[in-house]
Amino acid sequence: MNGYIVNLNDVGRYVAEDIRPLIKEYTFALEEELVHRIQDGPKTGRTYRRSAIKRRRKGQRVVTGYTFHRASAPGESPATDYGILVNSIKARFPSQYEGEVFIAANYADILETELQRPFVTPAIEEVTKGR
Repeated sequence: MNGYIVNLNDVGRYVAEDIRPLIKEYTFALEEELVHRIQDGPKTGRTYRRSAIKRRRKGQRVVTGYTFHRASAPGESPATDYGILVNSIKARFPSQYEGEVFIAANYADILETELQRPFVTPAIEEVTKGR
């Protein structure tokens, strides 16, 4: 019997070498897309006064203006305000064959589902479309 024996361990090593860069590419692309969806793009929700701007005049603190925040409307990605959500998004690699994007802000799932501010699902769809 003539033939060729393929050692599957060798095949696995070659596949692993090819897949590691793809895992990193997709993981970092998803992290970037999540941040982009929160920070950029039009937000059309209500605008509300957030805090007073105070300055010292003649030894007293005087309100000279206010800061405002425009929220997102239902169906839009959340609008960034203090940056807590954006700063909690981190790519990490538990092993050389795994990549994950972790969102540490405990209210991320509430924004996505209950408050109808989708950003995770559309980001995944954007990163994976056409690939």
